[in-house]
Amino acid sequence: MRTLTRFALSIGGAALLAACGGFQPARDDPQLPYYLYAIAPKNSELHIYPLSGTDQREVGHIDGLPAAHGIATDTAGDLYVTVSARSQVRVYVPMAKEPFLILKDRVGTDVPWGVAVSRAGEVAVTNNESIQPYRASHVSFFHAGATHPYATFKNLTSFAECIWDAYDDAGNLYVVGQSADGHATLGEVARGGNGRELRDLHVSGLSRSLGGVEVDGSGDVVVAQAARLTVFAPHSNRVLRTITYGRGLEAKALVLTPSRSDFYVANDRLNPAQLWEYKYPSGGVPVNKIRVVPQGHPPIVEVSGLAIGMR
Repeated sequence: MRTLTRFALSIGGAALLAACGGFQPARDDPQLPYYLYAIAPKNSELHIYPLSGTDQREVGHIDGLPAAHGIATDTAGDLYVTVSARSQVRVYVPMAKEPFLILKDRVGTDVPWGVAVSRAGEVAVTNNESIQPYRASHVSFFHAGATHPYATFKNLTSFAECIWDAYDDAGNLYVVGQSADGHATLGEVARGGNGRELRDLHVSGLSRSLGGVEVDGSGDVVVAQAARLTVFAPHSNRVLRTITYGRGLEAKALVLTPSRSDFYVANDRLNPAQLWEYKYPSGGVPVNKIRVVPQGHPPIVEVSGLAIGMR
């Protein structure tokens, strides 16, 4: 298993420490360089930027990803991409052109959308049935290195659509989606694939414009929606704060930096699209902007997923 092998060999780096739950590397640590990844589904491409610096330029890309939407990294830096048009999740070593592992749920019917990887290496994939009206939306869990799921959870009343997902440091999974009556929802699978259900947390303050979900350093759940982030205390069902980041920006993707002191959102109302960086949790004015203009490729008009991983 490639991921586990790389993890075991990373004794001198952040991978081993991060998996212990007591280490959170700073984004500007020169010993731990990172890549910023952006998925462009209409272009069937993934674009790669150095995380450090400002106004960064592309340093690599992966082609041939039809209708790719979700993206995540593990503690070893391996990259997980949901390729909805092929009903699969592809796993890459950074900068590799071909995957070394392909995850499949069922054959031909599922539409994998969001993907998240826990510190322990468990992989969670949100799936939507390709036949309307999403009668089989669910979350599937894969052991590290496995190609087929070991657990699946559904909640078709509260989660007629499971869209984005994110783990906290304890291995609990949070899912945003839409209910059968069209309302935006936030749910939890406590203990991940070892849990018992996809439970609706019954929070208020969500809109249908869901751009992504993350978990911050305090364990609070951060949801991108339209021109703001909404931060929830997951077990008290209340909104802790709202973070604004620009009038007219409708975020389609969200990622917190490793230090959780900054966040990126994708602004695809511009042509080409841009990735805007803000301070967390202050928001306000962007501190950095990246134009998604790869050399030799058409301009990117949509970014659906963002991730940050070690090189």
